[in-house]
Parts: sequence; C-alpha cells; structure tokens
Amino acid sequence: MFKPGFLNILLYIFCKYLVFVLITVFIHYEPRYSLRNFATESVLFFLVLLIPMPLINAVFLSGPLYLSFKLRPFIRFVLLGAILMAEYIIFCYLGSQKMVSGFGILNSGVSIGLYLLFFTETFTSIKCKGLSFSQDEDYLEHRRK
Repeated sequence: MFKPGFLNILLYIFCKYLVFVLITVFIHYEPRYSLRNFATESVLFFLVLLIPMPLINAVFLSGPLYLSFKLRPFIRFVLLGAILMAEYIIFCYLGSQKMVSGFGILNSGVSIGLYLLFFTETFTSIKCKGLSFSQDEDYLEHRRK
C-alpha cells in the first residue's frame, strides 16, 4: 500500500496506536466512561497517558524499522522480529503493571496486521534461489526448465 519511507513508517506507528486504542475501547467498553462524563482534567489525563507511547516508539523504533527496508529479506525479518520484541518489552515495561500483558500481545497483533497492510510490497518481492514469488510467470517458467 505504501512505499517504505520514513514518514510512512511514522504514519504506520501512529495508525497502529490509534487502531490499538480503538480496539481496547471496544473490548472494555463501559458506559460510565463516555466522553460526556469526562471532565476537562480527565480528558487531559487520558491524553497524557495516551500520547507518550506512540512518541516513544516513534523515537526508538522508527529508525531500525526504516533500516530494515534497506536490508536483505532474511535480515529484514530477523530485524522485524527483534523490533516486535522490543516494542512488546517497551509496552509492558512502560504501559503495563505486569510483565505478561494481554494488551501487549494485542498490540503486537495489531502491529503485525497493520505492517502487512501498509507494507505489502516488501513481502511480494521476496526472492528465494532465483524464484520470484511476486510473479507467477517467472515461477512457471522456472518449473518448465
């Protein structure tokens, strides 16, 4: 969907947290927490708790994520796995009171899903031993030989 540029990576990080927050709001919906019942201080407190996590991830993880697009596919997947683990550790250390967090796992799932949605081209261009899985004609031509 997007080319792997630095601004697109930042857009991916902020969209990921927006989707994550919306999913958690729907999972734990309680009518008493509607915006009509919030005072101005409560909304400000909510924003102070919500904004730092995407900013921390944007600062620490956008560089390695951008670098991963410049590397070979195998190294890219290893680096993406390390980034995903680092994101889970950052989320659990800064955003959760317990180390094994269901929200951390949900956040990782949203990360993987949106990564596949945003940067589909990085998976369709994988080549393995001369085969290009992005084009069926190349595969069929190789099988005929």
